[in-house]
Amino acid sequence: MIKFVIFVIAIVFSYTVNAEMKHYHKIYNATKPYPEMQLKVDKDTMDGFNLSIVTRNFRFTPKKVNKTNSPNEGHAHIYINGEKIRQYSPYFHLSSKLLHKGKNKIRVSLHANDHSHFVVDMENIQQTIFVKE
Repeated sequence: MIKFVIFVIAIVFSYTVNAEMKHYHKIYNATKPYPEMQLKVDKDTMDGFNLSIVTRNFRFTPKKVNKTNSPNEGHAHIYINGEKIRQYSPYFHLSSKLLHKGKNKIRVSLHANDHSHFVVDMENIQQTIFVKE
């Protein structure tokens, strides 16, 4: 019975729930020096905003998506008001077509090549900002 309980606990902690998308991702422990992320948004003169995902100790590796994980490399997932977009570079245009009038929630999380969440101490590496359209 104890082995079963430990097994169940291991399963629960090996997955994180993305409440916005209602699906599960495995986790992948980041290695030191841990990845850091900062989001910068600039109003685009023609339409919407330009999002920069500024990282330290993390490398975007679009050619390795769905391949073997490597320490502190992968891609990002951008959630615009809960809708997921995979992002393979640090720059993204937030078109007005993707945004609602008023306040918009933009959440970005870092992911390993196999789409696992990068975590530090069981916390996803992610940032959230709000933009007003």
